[in-house]
Amino acid sequence: MRIATCLTLAAAMFGLAACADQNPAEPSAAAAPAAATSVPGGIAADCPRLSQALGELEAQAPVLLAQLAAAKKDPGKAAAAVAALIRELKAFRDAYGAGAEAIADPGLKAAVQSDLAAIDSTLADIVQAGDDAARVELELQTAEFRHAGNLVPALCAMVGASPSAG
Repeated sequence: MRIATCLTLAAAMFGLAACADQNPAEPSAAAAPAAATSVPGGIAADCPRLSQALGELEAQAPVLLAQLAAAKKDPGKAAAAVAALIRELKAFRDAYGAGAEAIADPGLKAAVQSDLAAIDSTLADIVQAGDDAARVELELQTAEFRHAGNLVPALCAMVGASPSAG
């Protein structure tokens, strides 16, 4: 499950059903050994929390994207739509990042920290976009945001605790 993919197909952005069906990116050579030598209980212990955070975002994505699409047609709705998106992304970031520093597996920890950096960057760009719904939509389609979340499901799948099951 990719963070951006799940916020980017419902209206040419997030595909919620597609999130669970997409093939996760291949883990990098650096991350694969970490998964192979993971700390007992490491990935398996952290993946359920990550899965829950992703599932909660998946549940909110259709509503948020519908609001954003409506705001593109009716600029009077933009402020509320963008505020709701920011609120949900911050809540997701907090839930997904909770305990990130304590993740025992170094590969999973690095992947989550990379995802958090992409989310933080995108949130800053969305805030800067203000009530411009079209620009906010573009921020959700950046390469950085689209690639966030690619490695975590692959690492979790290696131990049978895929966060795309959300």
